[in-house]
Amino acid sequence: MSTNQRIHPALPDISGTENLLQLQAAALEAAANPILICRRDGTIIWVNAAFEHLSGYLREEAIGQNTRLLKSGLEPPSLYKNLWETVLAGHKWRGELVNQRKNGSLYQEEMTVTPVKNASGEITHFIAIKLDITERKQAEEQIRTLALSDPLTGLANYRRLLEVLDAEIKRFDRTERPFAILLLDMDDLKKINDVHGHLVGSRAIVRVAEVLRMQLREIDTPARYGGDEFVVVLPETGSEATRKVVRRIAERLRSDAEEPRLSVSSGTAIYPDGGKDIDELLAAADRALYREKRSSKRLAGRRRLRHLAPLERGPTILS
Repeated sequence: MSTNQRIHPALPDISGTENLLQLQAAALEAAANPILICRRDGTIIWVNAAFEHLSGYLREEAIGQNTRLLKSGLEPPSLYKNLWETVLAGHKWRGELVNQRKNGSLYQEEMTVTPVKNASGEITHFIAIKLDITERKQAEEQIRTLALSDPLTGLANYRRLLEVLDAEIKRFDRTERPFAILLLDMDDLKKINDVHGHLVGSRAIVRVAEVLRMQLREIDTPARYGGDEFVVVLPETGSEATRKVVRRIAERLRSDAEEPRLSVSSGTAIYPDGGKDIDELLAAADRALYREKRSSKRLAGRRRLRHLAPLERGPTILS
């Protein structure tokens, strides 16, 4: 026999119906994809070894249970409604689900459900072929996070900010609940860079980002807007609540004993009064920020004049 010839394992005689059924059952059992067979009412009647491995349920634990056994509760009822309407109409259904293992952990799967009909053409069973896509989804989410995050601070970047603002405008269209944006500009970052170096300046930017994370709600979105500018999106927030957020951020920065000391100037805008689209809203917040900076400079100038006035008058001469 030539060394190039391969010896193939002998296949069973499949000429008989019984042998063919045995071969089909063995193929389903050995399949790498998890496979589940259920009755028309969703009662599980068979699973393969790959299903046991994915779900954590032994076949004797799964058989006799309804397919609801795997539901995580995270999917909307409309998804299951569409699934059952599709397969009961005699069509295949393909989609993605978040399901739950026996130990309570979640996994994501791709699933194809195929109706099985009897000789009379009636649907009696469904075969679900699954594919674990958890790792793929996690990798996709990591890539998306990197694409939408500022590399220095880990906050949302400009692209992500635009997505959030667009989503908030659409939510207003549905609920008519306003939202606020807060534009923050670090004071004297150039001076910090000049005196202490750019490494310290970068750390100062990160410190401001950390303060934002601590002082904001989970539903708020802080984003790095530019070199020393940040934008915070505050859902369902009005003017007074926004002012409280500004005060909390300012107080937290003042209480930080780390050098160099940090402070920020701020400008706010409320949708839709501050603007009808993203550009108008950001422009309104920028104008408010400019007004605050101009006001702060005038106030600082008056304080400086009051401090210098006695010296400029010179000593008083008593007669």
